[in-house]
Amino acid sequence: MNAFQGWLKRIFNRTAHTTSTIALHDETPLPREVRNEDLRTDEEIRRDQAMAVLSTAQSTGDWCALSRHRNGFVREAAVRRLMQVEGRDALAALIDSLNDYVPQIRTLASDHVQRFLDPQHAVMLIQVLDSFISLAQKNRIDHQSTLTNVIRILAAPSVRDTTLEAFKATHGKPARLLLEVLEKAFAHDLAHMLEIALNHQDPSVQRLALQASLQLPDAQVQALLLGALSSHAANLRVNALRAWLNLANTPDQIHCVLKRALFDTSTSVRSLARWASSKWQLDCREVLLQRLQAPLPTTQREWIGLIGLVRELNEPQAREMLESAVEYSAPRVRAQALETFEQVCGEASLPALIRALGDPSPRVFRVAVDVLRKQSSTAVDGPVSDLLESGSRTLSHEHRRALVSIKASWEQLNYWMRGLSQADTDNGDWLAEINRWCETRHKTSDYTTPKALRLQLLHALGELESQGKVAGGTVASLR
Repeated sequence: MNAFQGWLKRIFNRTAHTTSTIALHDETPLPREVRNEDLRTDEEIRRDQAMAVLSTAQSTGDWCALSRHRNGFVREAAVRRLMQVEGRDALAALIDSLNDYVPQIRTLASDHVQRFLDPQHAVMLIQVLDSFISLAQKNRIDHQSTLTNVIRILAAPSVRDTTLEAFKATHGKPARLLLEVLEKAFAHDLAHMLEIALNHQDPSVQRLALQASLQLPDAQVQALLLGALSSHAANLRVNALRAWLNLANTPDQIHCVLKRALFDTSTSVRSLARWASSKWQLDCREVLLQRLQAPLPTTQREWIGLIGLVRELNEPQAREMLESAVEYSAPRVRAQALETFEQVCGEASLPALIRALGDPSPRVFRVAVDVLRKQSSTAVDGPVSDLLESGSRTLSHEHRRALVSIKASWEQLNYWMRGLSQADTDNGDWLAEINRWCETRHKTSDYTTPKALRLQLLHALGELESQGKVAGGTVASLR
């Protein structure tokens, strides 16, 4: 710190003899409240402010922040300090200083950054690539040449393998720029490099790689597209399928790919495949029926694709398969199978839905409850009542509420009222559910509960209302 204070004093002592100091190029008038009755010049005030600010700087992070300070003395001191620090953060701050509005600071930072524009510093350049990209987008001066030099270094034969490894772990703008670099660096083996890019985790990189692959010879394009159709990214698969359909392929090749895409886990891919099937005279239902005759799927992805196509084609012959699917180990498969089972087979799915109310997976349980709410209340009331009775002491409050919601509306109130009458002194939860029912009653319809039971429940509600346990006017609003 003493070295910087000495440097500031030397700078200040030169202000009387030269016009090249930072202070004289940073002459924004100080506010009156800053100057007040101070007899010092603006340069003296700025110098003293700089020394006070710099005396508190300790870490590299402090110096990085000070390199963006409004005081020119502070910025120059921070840049000089960062030039002595090794590391990504320091270099990134110096790159940002290349756009400083004081030319002397830009020159100071540039002299240091230029030392890193060498293949031996490729790893460091990749780490601060986002800073170079940000710099190139600023227009105080033209920084495009700096970014061009970085690209040239990263594309050098001695560096391209390092660049390729770094590319696999980057995202966003740096990843897209590295893709552009690698396309030049691996022009001799572009297909292999694009295959790596198609498996990148960034969807925007996958999209650009797919577009670039379409410029290759047809044989290489087909190989890349077939690989992309196996990607875990649904967006890439649907775009690869669309590109494949636009190639000059034979009908047999098209049919082979479409048969595979019809059982994709993605709804978008299946939808495109079904649309293309009609164009290429491929019967989707026949393909599905052939698959139903084959052995059952062995993976979750296969199950999801098969169940999805059954649901979209509403194929009732899939009942046996769906009965197996609702017993599969993966909750996602069981949940989708239940929804499809009810849609395709109607009341035949009721036993499976009732069993699913005891499923250990919350996801499957919620699906079963949502589907059963649409069923006839008379068909499900008995099994649901049995579950509530058998689990009266073990069911959680949320689980119990979900099961009760399957019942007809007035039957729900009947259950909560019976619970209240059987409760001990701790009846707060039961009263809360009764009040909740009263508030939401207008959202449901009930044409199955006998009128006599409704009148009996209204009388019981009237007693609660007279005791102040439910809101006033509740009974009148329900009549």
